[in-house]
Amino acid sequence: MGTRAHPGETTITPIYWKPAGYSFPKSYMSIVNTYIANVAAASGSDDNVYSVDTEYSNIDYLVHAGRAIVDGADFPAGCTPDPGYKACIEYSRFTNALKAFVAANRLPADLAHLYPVFLPKEAQVGIEPDGEKSGSTFCAFHSATKTASGSPLIFAVEPYGNVCPNGQAPNGDAAADTQVDTLSHEIIEAITDPTSPQAWLDTKGTNENGDMCNGNYGPPLGSTDPAHPETTRYTQVINGGTYYTQTNFSNVSYGVSPQGGCVQSDVQANARREAPATQPALNSILIRAGDDKLVADGVATITATVFDPNGAPVGGDDVTFRSETKDGSPGQCGSLNPPPGTVAMTDVSGVVTVRYQASSGDVACDVQAIEGSTGQSDQVVIAQGLPLTGVRPRL
Repeated sequence: MGTRAHPGETTITPIYWKPAGYSFPKSYMSIVNTYIANVAAASGSDDNVYSVDTEYSNIDYLVHAGRAIVDGADFPAGCTPDPGYKACIEYSRFTNALKAFVAANRLPADLAHLYPVFLPKEAQVGIEPDGEKSGSTFCAFHSATKTASGSPLIFAVEPYGNVCPNGQAPNGDAAADTQVDTLSHEIIEAITDPTSPQAWLDTKGTNENGDMCNGNYGPPLGSTDPAHPETTRYTQVINGGTYYTQTNFSNVSYGVSPQGGCVQSDVQANARREAPATQPALNSILIRAGDDKLVADGVATITATVFDPNGAPVGGDDVTFRSETKDGSPGQCGSLNPPPGTVAMTDVSGVVTVRYQASSGDVACDVQAIEGSTGQSDQVVIAQGLPLTGVRPRL
């Protein structure tokens, strides 16, 4: 993304799609809008995750915060909503509605403007004809379409922030803090790859820079509530705001160590290049399922074990579990007990367990565990009614 003068220069204008009968909590919108404003105010700095994008084609870290807009139009008729939702918007109708909204409000459409569209808790987006839906198969995504005049319209689909929890709420609102996490991921990817596959992807051609570090947060910088540090950690300080968001992939840091490709800032990446020994010693987490192939409604015990850099188990580390279908394939994953986003503590053996109950559908699901002390993750694939041949967890 960007302008001719400044590759990477991007204006981010949040759109809250809120028909009659739907709403967003005021704190939710405030946290998201303040986050975008802080990202813009910190432009040019090298100490947050956005600065890592400057490694790609001399991109400038130059973000502007557009004025937040509320779209009160009704949701179009579309796909059948999953249980717990009132509306499901087909992707084609979503893009048509967005193009009409941009045209009606005379908003600019080009490679220098990004429109994240936020949905209320009761609404999801479905991608036809595959049947993929937000909340069951994906957390969020960015994409591009063209206006009637042929101009590129860059946007992100941002379902409500309760669908892919990370267990942390440094701003006191778990849904909004999770929303910031997915938003950060999509902005970073959109800037480097707005009209895929014409920009930055890995050598497989399947992962963008954000995908390369999915679930990796890095060591926390602190906590906003000393009484509850296990649920209020932050990994980013952006213009004074504290946020728990994932790392970004750095070719510079990866060149030093293939295990160190995910970093929290450009400063961190360059420090590792200049002094490889400064790379922090990180924990590792290993997740295993008692049964990785389940029949409908079957139950498996999933175990995560945290080790320190010397291989010794780490007790008292907080671990958060979440699940989604593998590689965005259609279908509905099962349920976790405790529920996704719940923080559990490892025992003296470094172990924490959850129970996974399969849904009735045939689908492969990733169950991911994130440990809090150093922000590392691992995942295991659960096949519900499917053969495991060719099914591999994301790296």
